[in-house]
Amino acid sequence: MGTIFSPERLARRSARHPWLTIGAWAALIVAAAFAASHLTLSPGWGIRGSESDTAHQILEDHIDGTSPARETVVIQSADLTVDTPAYREFVGALTAEIRGLDGTVASVTNTYETGDPSLVSADGRTTILPVTLTGELMEAVDTVAPLSDLLAGRNGSSGFTVLTAGDGSIWHDGSHQFEKDLARGEMIGLPIALLVLVFVFGAAVVWAVQP
Repeated sequence: MGTIFSPERLARRSARHPWLTIGAWAALIVAAAFAASHLTLSPGWGIRGSESDTAHQILEDHIDGTSPARETVVIQSADLTVDTPAYREFVGALTAEIRGLDGTVASVTNTYETGDPSLVSADGRTTILPVTLTGELMEAVDTVAPLSDLLAGRNGSSGFTVLTAGDGSIWHDGSHQFEKDLARGEMIGLPIALLVLVFVFGAAVVWAVQP
């Protein structure tokens, strides 16, 4: 004799009360979709609450200190090299604009200020600007937003390609794409799931009432 949660009894109850079953599944799907829409990605590769995460927190609190969020701004030109005045002017102006993002950017520098050749590619057409954001790593998704907006407006300006990659931008863009994909999946998946439920339980009702 099966339990109350046996597949056979559940199937019979579902067949006897198809619309109640469909309604319950629909409510469950909507609740799951609502919960999923509020999921966000947080910077970092660790699993919160794990032993490794606890060890990392101990190191930060007692030895290393809090890790700042860093970004690497990439500037590239198809025609100019870093030793040309136009290139130098563009990098200098962009550096000043980034430095002016008070409250979100802690520091930024470039090869002209440091004289560091490692910040320039071998062909001289690409250079990077090391940027440190304010706040902690977990806040980088929010603090990187002004920098991302600024660079998006400068990308393609004067023939320069301007991009950034780092602790904040990777998770910021990933979270944005995740939300778009989730919304698209909900728009397609929910109607299909409801149709399947109607079809399955509608067929079950027909089968149940047959002599």
